[in-house]
Amino acid sequence: LENVEIRQSHTTTVEVPRPGIVTFLSRSIGYGSVYKDYDGKLEWITNLDDSKNNQTLAMQPGNYRVVFRSRNSKFTFSTISKTFTVNSAGSAAVELY
Repeated sequence: LENVEIRQSHTTTVEVPRPGIVTFLSRSIGYGSVYKDYDGKLEWITNLDDSKNNQTLAMQPGNYRVVFRSRNSKFTFSTISKTFTVNSAGSAAVELY
């Protein structure tokens, strides 16, 4: 966190927004990663479970990108890249097809 002042013998309260729920939906298992988008600069967050078609994650509010490719695909042009937004206490579904 930025701009948080820590002082001796003082309690600093930091409020963290409630997470949102994101469900990633795919027709087949494959390889995927989720990135946080900081104004065009991507920071890796997590890999998706490559043994599941669908996966649900609790995520902090913000803008994200998911990159996914089916396990059966051997071509880079079949890679799917989608941006999505997570809202506090909201839910979203991201289709990976």
